[in-house]
Order: sequence, then C-alpha cells, then structure tokens
Amino acid sequence: MQKRMLMMVAAATLCTAGLVKADGPSSGAGVSMQPVYRMDDVAADTATPDTTFDRPIMALLKLGGLEKPMRDLHLNLFGYVEGGFTHNFDQPDEGNIENKGRVFDWKNNKPLLNQADISLERLPDITKWDIGGRADFIYGSDARWIHANGLFDYHNDDAHPPKNQFDLVQAYLNFNIPIGPSGLQILAGKFVTLVGAEVIDPTGNVFYSHDFLFNFALPFTHTGILASYGLTKDLSVKLGVTRGWDQANKDNNNDAIDFTGQLAWNSGPWSTVFNFITGPEENNDSRHYRTLLDTIISYTPNAQWKFTVNGDYAYETQGAPGGQAQWYGVAAYATYTCNKYISVSGRGEWFRDNDGTRFLLEGQPFANGGGTAIGIGANFYSLTVGASITPFPDNQFGKYFKIRPEIRYDFCDRQAFDDAQQHQQVTIGLDAIIQL
Repeated sequence: MQKRMLMMVAAATLCTAGLVKADGPSSGAGVSMQPVYRMDDVAADTATPDTTFDRPIMALLKLGGLEKPMRDLHLNLFGYVEGGFTHNFDQPDEGNIENKGRVFDWKNNKPLLNQADISLERLPDITKWDIGGRADFIYGSDARWIHANGLFDYHNDDAHPPKNQFDLVQAYLNFNIPIGPSGLQILAGKFVTLVGAEVIDPTGNVFYSHDFLFNFALPFTHTGILASYGLTKDLSVKLGVTRGWDQANKDNNNDAIDFTGQLAWNSGPWSTVFNFITGPEENNDSRHYRTLLDTIISYTPNAQWKFTVNGDYAYETQGAPGGQAQWYGVAAYATYTCNKYISVSGRGEWFRDNDGTRFLLEGQPFANGGGTAIGIGANFYSLTVGASITPFPDNQFGKYFKIRPEIRYDFCDRQAFDDAQQHQQVTIGLDAIIQL
C-alpha cells in the first residue's frame, strides 16, 4: 500500500509540475522521441546530431582556429556524458544485477557513470560520389551490456567484471552513389540496429530506464552492409546483410549471415516504420532461423504532443530446449512539451517471454549473453512516468544539459524480482546528461 501511494504521489507531482506553463512561447526543448543513432531519414546519415558548430567541443575547436578545417572536411566532433542513480524500494540483493529486468539502470542505490561518449562523423554529399563515416566510442557502466562478439568483450566471462568498460558502439564507412534525388547510401561496418523505439544513446530517449523490449527482445548492434534509398520524399527503404545479432570480429555460428531491412513512411504528423531481421542466431547453429518483426508508429499533432507505439514479435525455430521459442510485446509512449524548461512523458508496456528464453533469473541478463541461467515463461508489465528538465535553455552551453527524474512500476505474473521472491518492484531514478 505504501508503494502504491508513493507511486501515485510522485506521478501526480511530476504531471502537475509539467503542466504549469511558464511565461513565453514553447520552444519544444524536451528530449525528442526521435533516436539519434537510428537512421530513419529518407537519405540515411545525411543529417548529423548537430551541425551548428555551437556545441561545447566544436566551440572549443573554433577558439583554436579549427572550425574552418572541420567545416571544409565536413567533419563534426561531438559527444555527451550521462550519469544516473536508481533506488529500488524492495532493496534487492541479487549480486551483479540488483534491479532485475533492467540493463543500464541495473544498480540499486549506487551512482553510475552510464556513458561518456565521443563521436566523429563525416556526412557524405548526396549530390555526388562521396565517402563519409562515423565512429562512436563510449566508456561507462552501460558498455558492459552491449559488447558485440569479439569486440571489447574480454570481461564477459569474468566472475566480477569491472563496472565501467569501453565499447565501440559504431564504426562504419558511408558511401554515397548519386542516384535519384536522395542518393543511394551504402553503409559498411558496425552500426546500431534499426529495430526498436529506444536506443543506446540516452539523448535519443525520453526516460533514463529502458523498456523490456529494448532489454530483452532486440539486438543492440550489427556488423555488415546496409543500403538505404529514398523511393519518394515520404517513403524510404533499407536492406542489409550482417553477421547477426551483436556480432563483430567473431561470429557465433560459423559466419552464417542474417538479413535486415526497413520500410519507412513519413507524411505530415504521421511516421510509420517497419523493420525486420531474419537469420540463424544461436551459437554453433547455422540452420535454425530467428525472425524479428518490429513496427514503430508515431503521431505528432502539434509542437506540444507526441505519441509513439512500438510492437515486436520474434520467432525462433530452435530457440528453447524443447524446440521453438517466441517472444513479443508492445510499448506505448506519450510526451507533452510544456515549455522550454520541461516536458513530461508516460510509458506503458507489456512483454511476453513465451518460452522463457529472454528473461533469465541467473547469470547474464540476455539469452545471448552466456553464463548459467534459468528462464521463465511469463508476462511482464511496466508503467513509467518522468520528466525532462532543461534548467538553462537560453544559455549557449546550458541548453545542452538535461535532468530526467522518473518513477517506474514493474509487475510480473511470476516471481521474477528481488531474487525471484517478488511479483513487482518500484523504483525511482534520476539521470543527468550534458551534450558536448
């Protein structure tokens, strides 16, 4: 009863604070639902996260006289730092993974340096033959959960891995072939997955915590080749061949490949994206296929409101000890930008691990992560309410600083939380992000 009362009070406080408008027009300064790492434009990778050269890193380079050379080379150097804290009211003690079902906010009552990122990007000119590329390098506690096979994953089998680690999230070249109005983009290297509404880069999400779909239903990255082309001004298509879910320098199934693709439509306030991945993914198995279907629908009726629904369904012919495996779920989001200082968001989710292959009670948190684990077939539900606060929206550098408080309630129809003793858990979280 105390937990429920606390949730209701905190949620009401956040909503009330967000709906009290300040004087002056709204600037839409809340964290955008549009992922930074995802490539959903008609011509992929023809827009950088920031091209104004006024973010802190580029401003420092400008002072050093390097702005013109960077502009001439179409280079942009940027990054961010994120740190966070989560309190679980159940006070769980589960070893490495204290907040069960969580990934980046896995630690209870301990501050985390989640990610310190530095990125270098060159955007190709879509009007001619040109070469671009991007590299995203992070350090922090998030890195330990997203390593691809054979790349910075040397601590995966450690009994007590270091909390903060390095990871090369993306490293690719991007070739433009001047065909049609948008150009044909050929991306080769390691890149983040197309699927899912939430992303690794915290500046592309509205909450500190991630939904169960991000944590358990999807891959993080791929290594391969991805072609992107704009069929019309509203419709784009992507097709690619990769080494599989979270594979890099090594492949877990004798270099068997999978296929991924996307069909994206944007028209007025509506955006619809359909993604798929299919191919063999299990260790030492190149015959049995896993197929994931992912749909993201967004509606932005005005500058204040944005609504998003993300649905996923996955099927694997030999993913569980008894044979086939399925998992599926849906997450819905609503964000209201109150003014240039604050936006408030809500997220509701249902995730079904039908055959107990994704949510594991022991060992690593993912089915692909190795280690000894016990899976449970169960339904998982979560409800999250939070805010994104920009305290200094009018300051040259202060506008890149955000604070995001949230409160979250998780429920499972089996005892999955607090060392498999509880059906539910309640957490409050807070992170701070500074874009550089």
